[in-house]
Order: sequence, then structure tokens, then C-alpha cells
Amino acid sequence: MNEKKSAFETLLEAHKNALERFVYYKMNCKQDGEDVLQEVYLSAYKRFEQLEDQNKFKAWVLTIAANKCKDFYRVRSKVLELPLEEVTSYEMRQTRAGRSIEEVVSETLEELADKDKEILFLYYMRNEKQNEIAKRLNIPIGTVKSRLYKAKQQFKDKYPYPPKLKGEEKMIKFPKVMPEVSIVFKGDVPFEVICEEGFGGFIIPREHEKCSVAFYDYPEKTMTIQRESKVTRKAMISGIECVEIESKEYNSEGEMVYECAEYIRLTEDAVQYVAEWHIENGVKKFATFLEENFLEHFGWGEDNYGFPIQLKQDAHLKLVDGEIICDQKEAIGVIGRYDVTIQGKTYDTVRYVLFEGDLIAEKYIDQKGRTVLWRRYNKDNWQIERYGSKWSERLPQNIQIKVNGENYVHWYDCITDYIL
Repeated sequence: MNEKKSAFETLLEAHKNALERFVYYKMNCKQDGEDVLQEVYLSAYKRFEQLEDQNKFKAWVLTIAANKCKDFYRVRSKVLELPLEEVTSYEMRQTRAGRSIEEVVSETLEELADKDKEILFLYYMRNEKQNEIAKRLNIPIGTVKSRLYKAKQQFKDKYPYPPKLKGEEKMIKFPKVMPEVSIVFKGDVPFEVICEEGFGGFIIPREHEKCSVAFYDYPEKTMTIQRESKVTRKAMISGIECVEIESKEYNSEGEMVYECAEYIRLTEDAVQYVAEWHIENGVKKFATFLEENFLEHFGWGEDNYGFPIQLKQDAHLKLVDGEIICDQKEAIGVIGRYDVTIQGKTYDTVRYVLFEGDLIAEKYIDQKGRTVLWRRYNKDNWQIERYGSKWSERLPQNIQIKVNGENYVHWYDCITDYIL
């Protein structure tokens, strides 16, 4: 028995990180994830003697975890069962134009997850207020807002008659020189907003979404790269449902210089990166969330919770007399409200900042939850061995900001077709 326990503990320890990442990706709540993990550990230990080849332990235990996650949602779905006949009741009929709209609405609702049906039913059919729904479901009001927003978007995406957008197939033409930008501080208190783009990207990871982005290097302010991204299909990575987002980058001459794909999913509260591939020296290289180095580049938050979609202030990140102060090695949060004017149009935005020690990236997000401006700063001595000089010497004309008493130099900007 002791030998069995020792062998099991050794194998589990070797694959524990991958197992935890898998379960936390499947669960929308960390507490639920911890409960499921305990069931996985117990079940795996009891069945360990059934494993004939210990070299296959990782795949074996991940299969147990996947089944436990399915069991969790199967039980939860019974708790959330809805009187859908009240939502979808209609008179079955066939018209000269085909099926009635009521039938299409019903079938669309049937495609939604139980929790999406539930929130739409309570809000639209029962006319319950968001705070009432929060009490009924025992969840925070912020979760109600994000879940309702997501449910409406899910219905919109699955509804077979979306509005047609004129000219959506035309190639976006960005100005060759970055338009003049004015950023005016309005106050410390930001407005509440939900942004589903994720911090490093500009496209919402949902079917049929597209996005064009232009990169402008300073001080010349010339466009160097244009990226075209689109959600191409649904995907499944290690049992995790997500969408595939393909991106191609073109230089100023219109030649494609880079190609990649990211696999991303939306949870109730966050944007999570699941996998990616890119072309390097003619070789397509893949990485997934089960690998440690993947999280260093794409992950965020405790247990890779993901980038929160409900933007808010962070206690570790503050703006003091125009200087950014952060008491951690890295942090993400909103630090103020700003009017951003580009091409003569002014946007009311929050300044959403990502601090990672040697760099600062910031997104100015408007009240619709879309990026108006993305801006990157480098710490003055960032990669000085590689570049041979400080960034203030390389780019003396560029804006500088103070972060924890040190200089950070503006490098480049991005704008999207959203503001054109």
C-alpha cells in the first residue's frame, strides 16, 4: 500500500501543475475548481492500480479530470433547469416565406448554455432587476452584468439572420502617418465597463468577429505593420472549448511578413489564452496552456485566471501626481478617466494599464468596451545589451513617463478599424 501511495504521489507531483491548469480552465470559479480537483485526486488514487502503463499517467489523470468536470456541469445543469416553455412558447406554423421568426428564436435559444438561458429568462421574461438576480443566484452583481452581456452576445451570434454590414469584405485602409492624438486627464474615478478583447489583442474572441490593426513607430509616426485578424472557427484544445483567431501581418508595401493563430475563450469573467501557433523559419510551432513557458507569455492572474473583462482599479496600481506607482512586480488595472481625441473625434475612455517591470502597455477603452488607442513604453534601460543604448538616447523626442521613480520611454502606438 505504501509503495502504491509513493508511486502515485510521485507521478501526481510531476503532472500536478498541468492538471490544475486543466481543471481551472474548465471551471469558471476557483472554489469549484478546488472541489473538482479533490474529487480527481481521490478517484485517481482509488483507481491507480488499474493503470497498466505509468508512462501514460498524465493522459490518464487528465481524462479523469475531464469526466469530473462533466459531472460537475451535469449536476449544475439540473439545478439551473428552466421553464423554457415560458420563454419559447409560440404557435407552430409554416408561412410562404418559410419558418416563422418565433420558431427561429426558439431554436436559437435551445443552442445556448443553460446559464445563458437562465439569465435571459430572469431578466427579460421575469423582468427581474440585476440586483434581484444576484441575490437569487448568490453571485456578485458584476458577474450578473457580465453574464447577461455574454448571454445576449451568444444569442446574437447564433441567431441565423445577423444584420448585414456594408463593405465588410473591403480591405481597411489606415493612414500612412499616425493621426494626431490628444489625451486629457478627466479624473481619478473611472466608469464601469466590460471589455472582452483581452489585453494583448483587439479582437473579441467570438464567432464571426474581425479586426484590423495598424502599428505606428515613433518618432516618425509611420505605419510599419498592418494586422488582419478574424475568428475562423470553433476549436477544442485539450478538452477546452475556444475559438481560433488567425492573424496575418503585412508591411508598408503590402507584403505578408508574419502569420500566426491564437486559441482564446471567454469565461463569465475573463479572457483566457488556450494555445497558439506561429511560423518560425518555415516551421509551424505550437504551444498550449499545459506548458509552463506558455503562461509566461500569454497567461495572467492567479492560476491563470485570465484577463478580467470587467475593468476596475487595482489596489497595487495607482496614479500619484501623474506618476504610476506599483508595489508589485506586475499588475493590471484602471488608473483614471481620459478624453482621447483622434482625427477630430473625442472618446470618453478609461486608461487600462499593464505593468510588467520592464514595460508598460496601456489601452484607452471607451464606454462600449473597445480600444481607442494602444500604447507601449519601455523602461529606459530595457534590453540595453541588445540595443546598445538607453531608449531615451535612441528615441530622445518621444514622450517619457515616470513609473516608480524611473523613466519609461514611449515606443509605438496601435489603432484599429474601430475608430476609422
